[in-house]
Amino acid sequence: MRDADWLGVAELLMLAFIEAFAVRLAPHDPQSARAKVLSIYAGMIGTLQLSRALADRELAEEILEPGVQNALTLVYAEDEAERILSRCASAR
Repeated sequence: MRDADWLGVAELLMLAFIEAFAVRLAPHDPQSARAKVLSIYAGMIGTLQLSRALADRELAEEILEPGVQNALTLVYAEDEAERILSRCASAR
């Protein structure tokens, strides 16, 4: 498969994820959640790319932790995001 073909597949998968996420956030009007979902997705991808580019694992964690917090805050109310994060931390 050529690189251009892979890019097309990647784009289709990304759009499918965004649409599915938007349906979960706003089942009666997914289009209304599209911009929010795109922003969350872009933030998650940027956080992952930056943290993986670093050799310093401690610094990578410093980037990942607030990245997760930011994504959850955008999806949920801030107190709900805190509850989810504390559940994740206790599961480690």
